[in-house]
Amino acid sequence: MPTYAHFQEAKKAFDLPKHDKVGVCLTCRFWDVAEMRTEAITTRIARCLHPDLAPFALLVSGSS
Repeated sequence: MPTYAHFQEAKKAFDLPKHDKVGVCLTCRFWDVAEMRTEAITTRIARCLHPDLAPFALLVSGSS
């Protein structure tokens, strides 16, 4: 599945060893997690607080 170029650049900025295994939500500021954003929490489920998506009450993981 293709992803946006800015997402690929954001993943590189986080220096994650397996950057191809994480999703855009792990690096998104609207992903509602308190933990440090590391590869270890890619399976963590949390709410998406993006203003455009909030009405859908999405639950997403770090690999979403």
